[in-house]
Amino acid sequence: MKKYHRNDKVLSAELDQEICLFDEEEGQYYNLNNTSSSIWNLLETPLNLEELTDYLKEEYLVNTETCKEEVLDHLRELIDLKIIKYF
Repeated sequence: MKKYHRNDKVLSAELDQEICLFDEEEGQYYNLNNTSSSIWNLLETPLNLEELTDYLKEEYLVNTETCKEEVLDHLRELIDLKIIKYF
């Protein structure tokens, strides 16, 4: 089972309750929305999809299947941007 984690080369800061990221290698800045910010914060420690879903379904009060689909969409986008990785 895949474990997701932050790319340690991406710098982060919280500004006005949003997470702002800077990818030094790509020279890109990103502002994360609420859901992606929650995922980023949770991935301080590597987690698998089920663990992320369990945390976030409680935070956003959604059912497991909906939460899992939404989390997967966010993970794919963050992986494509090289903000997070998996092993």
